[in-house]
Amino acid sequence: MTDNFKVQPGSAAGVRPMANGRDKAGSGYKVGIDIGSTTIKVVVLDAEENLVYKKYARHFSDIPTALVTNLNELRNVFISLGSAPAVVESREGSLLAGAAAKIKNAIGGADASKEDAIRRMRFRFALTGSAGMGIAQRLQLPFVQEVIAAATAVKKLIPQTDTMVELGGEDAKIMYFGSAPEERMNGVCAGGTGAFIDHMAALLNTDAKGLNDLAANAKRIYTIASRCGVFAKTDIQALMNDGASKEDIAKSIFQAVVNQTIGNLAQGREITGNVAFLGGPLYFLPELKKRFVETLKMDPEKVVNVEDGAYFVAVGAALSEEAKELEFAGLTANLDKAEAGHGITRDERLALFRSAAEYDAFIERHNKDKVKRGDLSSYAGPVYVGIDAGSTTTKIVAIGRDKEILYTDYGSNQGSPLKIVIKELGGLYKAMPETAWIAGCLTTGYGEKIVKAALHADAGEVETFAHYRAAYEFCPEVTCVLDIGGQDMKCFQIHNGNIGKITLNEACSAGCGSFIENFAQGLGMTAAEFADKAMDSKTPVDLGTRCTVFMNSRVKQAQKEGAPLADISAGIGLSVIKNALFKVMQLKDTRELGDHIVVQGGTFYNNAVLRNMEKLLGKDVIRPDIAGLMGAYGAAILSLEQTEKETAKEAEAAAANANATASIAAANANAAASAAASSTAASPNAIHRSTLLPAKDLENFTVTSKSYRCNGCGNHCLVTMQTFPDGGRYFTGNRCERGEGKPKNTNKAPNIYEYKYERLFRYPNVIDASAAACGAHDPRAAKNANASRNASAGSAVQNAPRTASANNAAQTASAAANKTASKNAPRPSFTARRGRIGIPRVLNMYEDFPFWAAFFGKLGYEVALSGKSSAQIYYKGMSTIPSDSLCYPAKLVHGHVMDLVEKGVKKIFYPCMPYNMEDEVNRAGNHYNCPVVASYAENIRNNMDVLRNENIQFMEPFLPINDPKKMLVRLTEAFASENIPAKELKEAMEAGYKELEQYREDVRQKGAEILAIAKEKHYPVILLVGRPYHVDPEINHGIPEMIQSYNLAIVSEDSVYHMDTPKDELSIVNQWSYHARLYHAASFAAAHPEINLIQLSSFGCGLDAITTNQVREIMEGHQRLYTMIKLDEVSNLGAARIRLRSLLAVLSRRQAPDYQPLVMPERPYFTHDCKETHTILAPQMAPIHFNLVSHVLNRYGYKVVIPETPKEEAINLGLQYVQNDMCYPAIVVIGQMLQAIKSGKYDPNHTSIVLFQTCGACRATNYMNLLRRALRNAGYPQVPVFACWGLEQDAFRLNPSGFKDVAKAIIYGDLLQNVTNRMRPYELIPGSTDKLFDKWMQKCKEELDHGNFLKYRQAIRQLVKEFDAIPLVPNLWKPKVGVVGEILVEYHPVANNHLEDVLAKEGAEVVMPELANFMLYMAFDGITRHDILDGSWLNKVGAQMFIKVADFFMDPMRKALAKSKHFTAPISIYKIAELAAQHVSLGNMAGEGWLLPGEMTRLMEEGVRNVVCLQPWACLPNHILGKGVFREIRRSYADANLVAMDCDAGSSEVNQLNRLKLMLSVAKEKCPEGMTMAAPAESEEGNMA
Repeated sequence: MTDNFKVQPGSAAGVRPMANGRDKAGSGYKVGIDIGSTTIKVVVLDAEENLVYKKYARHFSDIPTALVTNLNELRNVFISLGSAPAVVESREGSLLAGAAAKIKNAIGGADASKEDAIRRMRFRFALTGSAGMGIAQRLQLPFVQEVIAAATAVKKLIPQTDTMVELGGEDAKIMYFGSAPEERMNGVCAGGTGAFIDHMAALLNTDAKGLNDLAANAKRIYTIASRCGVFAKTDIQALMNDGASKEDIAKSIFQAVVNQTIGNLAQGREITGNVAFLGGPLYFLPELKKRFVETLKMDPEKVVNVEDGAYFVAVGAALSEEAKELEFAGLTANLDKAEAGHGITRDERLALFRSAAEYDAFIERHNKDKVKRGDLSSYAGPVYVGIDAGSTTTKIVAIGRDKEILYTDYGSNQGSPLKIVIKELGGLYKAMPETAWIAGCLTTGYGEKIVKAALHADAGEVETFAHYRAAYEFCPEVTCVLDIGGQDMKCFQIHNGNIGKITLNEACSAGCGSFIENFAQGLGMTAAEFADKAMDSKTPVDLGTRCTVFMNSRVKQAQKEGAPLADISAGIGLSVIKNALFKVMQLKDTRELGDHIVVQGGTFYNNAVLRNMEKLLGKDVIRPDIAGLMGAYGAAILSLEQTEKETAKEAEAAAANANATASIAAANANAAASAAASSTAASPNAIHRSTLLPAKDLENFTVTSKSYRCNGCGNHCLVTMQTFPDGGRYFTGNRCERGEGKPKNTNKAPNIYEYKYERLFRYPNVIDASAAACGAHDPRAAKNANASRNASAGSAVQNAPRTASANNAAQTASAAANKTASKNAPRPSFTARRGRIGIPRVLNMYEDFPFWAAFFGKLGYEVALSGKSSAQIYYKGMSTIPSDSLCYPAKLVHGHVMDLVEKGVKKIFYPCMPYNMEDEVNRAGNHYNCPVVASYAENIRNNMDVLRNENIQFMEPFLPINDPKKMLVRLTEAFASENIPAKELKEAMEAGYKELEQYREDVRQKGAEILAIAKEKHYPVILLVGRPYHVDPEINHGIPEMIQSYNLAIVSEDSVYHMDTPKDELSIVNQWSYHARLYHAASFAAAHPEINLIQLSSFGCGLDAITTNQVREIMEGHQRLYTMIKLDEVSNLGAARIRLRSLLAVLSRRQAPDYQPLVMPERPYFTHDCKETHTILAPQMAPIHFNLVSHVLNRYGYKVVIPETPKEEAINLGLQYVQNDMCYPAIVVIGQMLQAIKSGKYDPNHTSIVLFQTCGACRATNYMNLLRRALRNAGYPQVPVFACWGLEQDAFRLNPSGFKDVAKAIIYGDLLQNVTNRMRPYELIPGSTDKLFDKWMQKCKEELDHGNFLKYRQAIRQLVKEFDAIPLVPNLWKPKVGVVGEILVEYHPVANNHLEDVLAKEGAEVVMPELANFMLYMAFDGITRHDILDGSWLNKVGAQMFIKVADFFMDPMRKALAKSKHFTAPISIYKIAELAAQHVSLGNMAGEGWLLPGEMTRLMEEGVRNVVCLQPWACLPNHILGKGVFREIRRSYADANLVAMDCDAGSSEVNQLNRLKLMLSVAKEKCPEGMTMAAPAESEEGNMA
């Protein structure tokens, strides 16, 4: 072998030599091609398995052309060897030393016909890569799943590897080798991959290599989000605007990639042992690899260094067993088929223009919207300058006294916005004649503050108002302004001249201008050139709205399928505007926008985006000719208006002064003096000039930057201080004035968040875990208090800015020292007679900690509290997080538990609380906790091995805090091992309830106090509402302090919920008592004009999809402004500050409306008459079962129709009319119903819709209310929506006979599904299973119509007997794959991308659990609530009776299947519960709850070790009971082959199929000896259907 795969000196053990020898026939050469998401890699190995040729190139999303080009180049290299030197260099590939002679010999040398020899030359060949599947199928070439290819190469070339980390263009993978192999691959999010790195590099005006070079010289790391490109860009843009060095930003980007990879893929398993880092990014970017090594704290000896690591997957393909031998002629024979394909929706109805005349009219109309312009060179007078330092571009506009534009500049900020502004201003100064002067300058945009501070601009304004002012200039009647910039979108609606609703994109950057620009650059085109292509589109591609990175997959798929560039360009334009209208603006009715819509931002220079918007809205819009300059233009106009006001004031003051002087002069009889004074007052030389730095000061303008940690408080902010040539300074990173070396401002408006955080955790028996580790409460600690005070003071002074006054620095240091000393000093005397117990400072503790502090204090326990949340705390537990789509507060839990463990705490208490306390003031329908808050301790136990390894006693009882009587029973059970007397336990519990109520009363009193202070001092009040844990400064990122800095008083929802206010009717079913506080807070704010509401919501919080809609509905229903700020690990406050300043600016310009009661539209009801006259639409879920159930319902007089299976159009309707943070099943169900109503097949005046209502802690309870809202917004308010089961059944009733027949229908459906899935994969006669299925579907319906129990039992026996007799192919083996998950996506073929069909085509037998089990699981709640929570004995008996009746009907099926040759009988729900209890508590009752791990365990016990777990993206219960139990199940079943698949409208089909192939490739390795494994059927890449 050559040196190309040698292990570098100092790394893990050496390389095992490759197999020696030639193939039995042919040349012995092996060719592997890896077609990734962004690149193509080609390798050739010789007979000794040495690498002799390699090629690495980008394919620019044109994969067919890239493949053809590279194969032809490979052929030409070989042909040229007749007279070639020893090493042949191609354009981007190279033939390695010593290889030429071998290949020349193989093809016969110069004297032979090289072309013919090459054609006859035989290779072993295989394709691999995420983009290689479809093209391999079309060319009939062997394909190897990329992770399997990588594993093959690892095992052969670097067998000492324990863990492989591989990053590609859109995919990230981790593979664990050794005794417990596992494979991981990213799912719905492509953050942290190669494409992500490319996007981030573009922000810094460099490429990936340039990013690496920058990172090599970095000094510090900033926190940058990696979950999504929008969050990372937000962080990066803030850092650039604040002057952080590019070097530090580059290194921080790499750290974000590391965090994303580990946090997303490790899923509780540590990355240890010998680790190989593979893939293009890790091969070409050594600084990225270095970040991995340092983050994992790896010994350099454990790093497996691999030369040519970028080619490793291609080498694995060449070496794989799936590689097949073929001639070069065969390899290239079908290349013409590379262009073929199908699957992407292309629709001529989406064409932008029907004719050339329509296009001409469009251009002519938009050419009219032009601004007045003037000639700067001949202009004389004042000039007003607007500077818009945007997210990716910088714009300057200079106007004259008549608002005519005199000068413009538009360009990329190139990662240095201040530098570019200075350069552009220099250009303006040079262009200005001597007769003109700058009279005013106003800044706006992301860089507003630093530009204003550095260049002494006169003023700054929030960008929303700058954009509005510009739009108003074009159209005074403007009703809506939509601005789409490089990475952000803004929309604000105007009513009667007042800005109302303001919307900004926060959760996703899909569809912003930077995506179009990046994609165009990848094709070697400008954004304008790419946009022009769309004008020729005939059938645009519908790309949907999805993750920016995964959009590349969709585009790439379209290209492979032959879509011309024009159709792709038009399709991207459509996606941009769909994203803006339906995801960001959540537009439900185009009438909301009014008739005068102004669009702006550089993205609207793209005519495809503009035209698609007009088509979607059905109305014309106004695009100014300066669309990309509107922010700067509006800033210039605002500068003019402000300057005129100031000039008028100055003139008025001067006139007053002149009059006074004249009066004095007259009194002195000095007429000359009087005349002189009047002359001075009237002098035209009093010209108003801007404070903007003059041209000479810009020539050598430099900025020096210094960063330091502020020790003013426990936040330890990383502050960046920038100093300008005139000595001015600008600070960023600090949350308060102490970061600038100033003393704490004690005169600020009051902030209840600060009060609550301190009040929550201050108890005599509670210490910080850090103090626990160093012996707090030890008498010796007192001796250290003074030393601590002195050390802290010295540290604070040392870190304060040198230019700050010594006095200020000393005050800051003294305050910090006193605070530190007070923490370290002993608390009031407390004796820990029962020892110490640790509690993590997380989630439900922000609601209930006072209870536990008092409870444990009364019992004599010292409570060690984990440290304050921080990024460092998060990193501690990052590798143990099982689900990447979890909210940040939940992710932090892992770090807090790790913090306790590291501090030596041996007993940790973290209870599961399914219920909150009942709210006596504002009662809800129920009092559930969020499913994540309720039982997150289960995730900790199942995924943090350190608890087992360190013998930590982890206590996580399920407790009913809402019921004191039952609470005592459960506490007695939980603390049985502690031997606590019953009386003492009861007293401790009572003390806990008393303290909890005292805490809540203290918060209420504090709220009343703040409102009184605000009234006295005339502070505006912000009612900042959120969830209890939003009090955590790490989670709220200092937003309360930022609000406070504007002199606004802050109260919270729990501080006012006891105050009387008019109650508003809700449009949802409220199952959560905590949510009642939010809704009360909205009503309270609406009734008090001096109070404005801002809602905090965490990214990924599914329940807030409901609360934000309802709170918005209340506020806007009262004509009040609603502001929502979405939180994640992003730490910069740019978007939040824009929202707050926009709110304040609006409030300053509008008068609060008079209070009017909120009138909710009354919903239509399903009546007895409707049964006779209405068609009842039911959504599809499980096609087999619902076919039978709808048949039964029709027999009982309900005209039930299940519309056709929804397609992409239905999904788009769901996205349009449903809040996009709702789970995917809601989007599918509601989209399907809307599509049916809109189809015209059903009379909306005689149509009703029926749904199933779960009535639990899951969001599904509110699907009905969401559908009603969607129907109202779509124009069908008259359609009744009712439940067949649940709270809102209206007049729907089934008698006992009807329920019996529905139960039989479900059992029939389960049976048909079972036997069909079992027999179809092995049938000897194709189609025989389906033929028998059709026969028995009809027979089952006949029995349901006319049968009885005897006929029912006979039918089941005969059905099983006939299916059991289907002839099968002998000795055929297929891997069994179980499918479990959220109930709708598990069974719904569209929601799961036709998973069953895909698995079948890939050669698997699909095993589906019974749908009946879900019904029985729901009934089982009565048993669980009684046994481990607060349920009644009567409810338990009722549940047992229901299950007994169901078992009576299921028993014939179980017996018949048990007697069969081929089938497995289903087990009872009691047995499933028993299996589930091995891994989780049965107290998990939200969503699919414990049924999900129970079904997975059942499959394991039945020998089905391959399982796909389906879940809607960010499904709350599945975080814990789906992905969260994988590690626990693998602990019990080492060969468990599990894959979690997120289902979402934005999911990448390519990625999903890749991950399925990975799972199946592992499964197929277990084919029993003597059996034949079936080959997969042909299927198209990216088409899960």
